[in-house]
Amino acid sequence: MELYDDFDIKYTSHAYIFLGDKEDITKRAIFLAKRVNCKNEESPCGYCESCRKIQNKTFPDLYEIVPQGASIKIDQVRELIMSFTKKPIEAKKKVYIIHEAQKMTIQAQNAILKSLEEPETQSITILLADNLKQLLKTVVSRCQVFDFSMSKSDGSAIVIETRQMIADILSDLISKKDFFDISGALKQISSIEERPELILEFISSLFRDGLAVKTGSKISIENADFEDIINKIAKTYSIKSMILILDIILKQIKFAKSKGNSSLIWFNTLIELREVI
Repeated sequence: MELYDDFDIKYTSHAYIFLGDKEDITKRAIFLAKRVNCKNEESPCGYCESCRKIQNKTFPDLYEIVPQGASIKIDQVRELIMSFTKKPIEAKKKVYIIHEAQKMTIQAQNAILKSLEEPETQSITILLADNLKQLLKTVVSRCQVFDFSMSKSDGSAIVIETRQMIADILSDLISKKDFFDISGALKQISSIEERPELILEFISSLFRDGLAVKTGSKISIENADFEDIINKIAKTYSIKSMILILDIILKQIKFAKSKGNSSLIWFNTLIELREVI
């Protein structure tokens, strides 16, 4: 059985956005294609006919789109949409992987909207991207978003007390906005012993949940025990602002992983969270 230790996800959607390193999220997309089409109970097994065909790119119900030149063009997406109407040849579910989805033209993104919302056959569409900012908010709102920009394979987890502190700081920031005590918040965060990228990922997950609530998505909420701050985020920030924030946090995670100055990371993060309200 093939495993991703940090990839224990209950798949409830037919459309996903995977964020992160190109090679990593490509492997995860292939992993998901195997998982939903594996012929054995412990999926993906890696050795059944479906798993082997998917790995070797000979599976007839696996479709992949890559940019032609600098972009993914509307004609490419139209071909994909046409295949949506056809039943699978071998698969339980057809799988469509759109590489570098942020390079889809606006016309291409608009063209795929209906298929993301109401696929005509049993299928899964996975958009691979390095940021959300270049994707239309209507596209993002129809997908379940997973941010794999930071590895969680070391088993690290943020304790509940730290998560509550971060939730309280965000709540205070939203409520007070221009009167928010940034220096006080920086002192609180500086006292946390967790790695900055772990805390940033938690903040990102709260905004992903807020986006799901804002758009009325049926996907499961990751932080159901923080319903108050999630609802506050959804009520305060626009969809466009939340997508911008997710991109901002992704950049700060990359900065944190490169051992950037943590004080500067937190100052920039809090300032930008306040400014986009």
